Amino acid sequence: MRALREKTFFALQRALGSHAQAAYRQLLDQETWPRDRFAAWQDAEFQHLAAAAVQDVPFYRERVAPGTHHDLAAFPIITKSELAGNFTALMSDAMRTDYERGPARGYTWVKVTSGGTTGLPTTVIHDADFRDKDRAARLYELHLAGFPFGTPHVRLWGSMHDIQRTRASLQQRVIATLANETLLNAFMMEDAHLRAYLDLLHRSRVQHLLTYADAGYQLARFAWRHGIAVRPLTSIMATGGTLTDAMRTTMAEVFRCRVHNKYGSRDAGELACDCDHGSLHVLPHLIIEIVDEQGRPCPPGVTGRVLVTFLGNPSFPLIRFDITDRAAASAAPCACGRPFPVLERLEGRAVDFLVSTRGGFVSPTYIRHLVGVVHGSEKVRRFQLVQEGPASFTLALQPETGVAADTVATLSDPIRRDLLPVLGEDAHITVSVVDRIAETGTGKFQYVINRHVRPSP
Repeated sequence: MRALREKTFFALQRALGSHAQAAYRQLLDQETWPRDRFAAWQDAEFQHLAAAAVQDVPFYRERVAPGTHHDLAAFPIITKSELAGNFTALMSDAMRTDYERGPARGYTWVKVTSGGTTGLPTTVIHDADFRDKDRAARLYELHLAGFPFGTPHVRLWGSMHDIQRTRASLQQRVIATLANETLLNAFMMEDAHLRAYLDLLHRSRVQHLLTYADAGYQLARFAWRHGIAVRPLTSIMATGGTLTDAMRTTMAEVFRCRVHNKYGSRDAGELACDCDHGSLHVLPHLIIEIVDEQGRPCPPGVTGRVLVTFLGNPSFPLIRFDITDRAAASAAPCACGRPFPVLERLEGRAVDFLVSTRGGFVSPTYIRHLVGVVHGSEKVRRFQLVQEGPASFTLALQPETGVAADTVATLSDPIRRDLLPVLGEDAHITVSVVDRIAETGTGKFQYVINRHVRPSP
């Protein structure tokens, strides 16, 4: 039955124009390759991308010296602010012409805006090549976690449709059905919701959980604090935020299973996932560099900036893209035998939790998605939600360059409307439009700050 679901899913992808199946089959094949063969393949893919980038993309034509493009280090590091300032220059000549015609039709490129965990949304272009590789990567990550596509699982995920009382698209509903998933809303995490979620997991025969890291952690903590019986699972895949050792240990002990870390971002796509040996493997269509503040390579085990090079997406090449995460590489290969590089440690970014007026946990992922994507896309450059008291919140909105403050001010009511069901209907939310939201004393930016209660680990 699972095989039939997968077959139907890929048939649907082909009907849409996607070649995700071929990309997925290649991933399954590559995990058996010797390391030298894999290294040679990655180098060939980079050489092909680099040659196309310096020939077809204005940003690289102007910055990469002729004859040096064979070396990854010859390419400049792209920060999120530089990406925003050179958006059209990072398109290939053909892509820019197509982009200027207006929104694409069919299975081709899409414009993607991230909510920005640093409060700074970024916009990129994902072409058909990127979309195929990224869809295949999501399927491969399920394979690594022990529940390939079509295996029954519970998905503790954010559902804006529940908050806004609307229905998901037909395509989303069909894919969810084929995936064999039961959706629980990670944006609704009051005590009553948590009890219901745990009851469903206990009564069902489902062996696997796909969850936001913070939501799965809070669910496990709730079960432990209240002595609620939990049926063991086989595996948990945690994503959507930094999975700390404490979070992983709590989930593993409560649900008595292995917890897999899945690492990715909306702008750069799927990046890495744990195998059954616990190693965080970088996906094969990516090169990840760990560098210091001056851009120099960090030795294995030393934490530094994460630079991502996507081996594809020639319409909008992402080469040495600084995604503002922090991690450390591992020098040792994984005992599983896969040839893919390993991240020894992933530190992510500091994120504060919020507490609703009813005492429930509020996922910061909801704030990022609601303000940065649903309402603020291309209008809000930075945002910051601060909990000042048990029912007091302030939200600052910094307009995107060229967007009038009055335009951003019109977002106040719809944002407040969608925050109240989660923060509490009696919450008082003051929204203001400001010229600039400053970083912390360490130079980092926090999009959520809790000055009232900091939930204990």
